[in-house]
Parts: sequence; structure tokens; C-alpha cells
Amino acid sequence: GFDLEAARIEQLAPFANGSVGRLLEIAGSDGADCFLEFIKTAQATTEHRLKTAEFLSGRNRHDDFRVFCQLLTDWIASNAKHLASCHNSGERPDSQLSARWADAHGHISHSIQQANVLNLDRRQVVLEALQRIHDLSGRP
Repeated sequence: GFDLEAARIEQLAPFANGSVGRLLEIAGSDGADCFLEFIKTAQATTEHRLKTAEFLSGRNRHDDFRVFCQLLTDWIASNAKHLASCHNSGERPDSQLSARWADAHGHISHSIQQANVLNLDRRQVVLEALQRIHDLSGRP
């Protein structure tokens, strides 16, 4: 069986959508670590984005790439939904920003799909996705 640390389970549980199977799948992946690092640092620097892209494009990293991309696209969709609704925080919904996040979700999902189907450069797909998110986040 799996011997997963409680802290790791706690970190990843919100991204498993209530599925124990999905939690075990993502918890056993280095792609999940890349995603958690992305969330923690928001990939604030070009160096972080390059490091992530290089790692995920490495030999025998297809499953890590897949897990990272699943987590990333789910997170982008969640951000778009949050911006469209903002029920809990009392903030006003931001439909323009929500639409930009939804557009980014569509574009990034399509790029990932194309990379998988056509065996394109995963490094470039990750770099473009992280750059798009960085630009949306309004960070310098």
C-alpha cells in the first residue's frame, strides 16, 4: 500500500475532487509536487517557470506531465468560476476577468490535448501555460 504523509494528503485532498483514487494517483506523482510548488510560489519568476517546464518535459515524465496538467486546468477552471461568482467573499463578481481565465482554460486545455495527440514539445506547452497564467495574475 501507499504510505503517504498526512500533510501531503491534506495538501492534495482539495484537488482530488472527493475521489480517493484520484488522491492516490496525484499523491504518487512528481507532477503534483510541481503543481503544489506552482500554487505556493505562483511561478513568480521566469526561472521557476523554466525549471517546471524542463522537469515535466524530461524523459519518462509523461505521467507527471499529465497529472500536473490535470491539476493546473482544474485550478484554472476553479479560478474562473470563483471570479464569476464570488459568493463567499462578498467581493463583486468580475465577469471580464472570469472570461479571460475561462479563455485561458480553453487555450491551455487545447494546447495540452494537441501536445498529447501530436507528441509536441511538452516543455513549450508548460511554458506557454504558466506564462499565460502569470500574465493573468498581473504579476511583474
